[in-house]
Amino acid sequence: MEFVRDETTRQQLELMMVAQNMDRPVLAPPGVPAERVTELRAAFDATMADHAFRAEIEKRSLHIDPMRGADMAAAVCQGVFISPEIISAVRDVMGAK
Repeated sequence: MEFVRDETTRQQLELMMVAQNMDRPVLAPPGVPAERVTELRAAFDATMADHAFRAEIEKRSLHIDPMRGADMAAAVCQGVFISPEIISAVRDVMGAK
C-alpha cells in the first residue's frame, strides 16, 4: 500500500483485501450485548496468546495471524461504507457483474 499514489486506488485495494485480511472470521449474531462481545473478544485473545495453543500450532506447522475483534469490526465498517463508485470499479477489475 505504500506505493499507492491516489486515494481511489487505495480504497479499491483495501476493499479487495477485506476478506483476505479476515480469512476465517469468528462472528456472533446481531444483538449480542456489548459485555458479552467484550468477553468473547478477551477469550479469543487469551487463546491466541496461550502457550499450549501456540505450541500446538507450531507442532502442526500451521500459521496463524489473528485479527483482534475491534480491528475486524473496523474493517467490516470500512467495507460497508465504501462508495458505490469504488465498488463498481472493483467489480470491473475483478471481472464481476
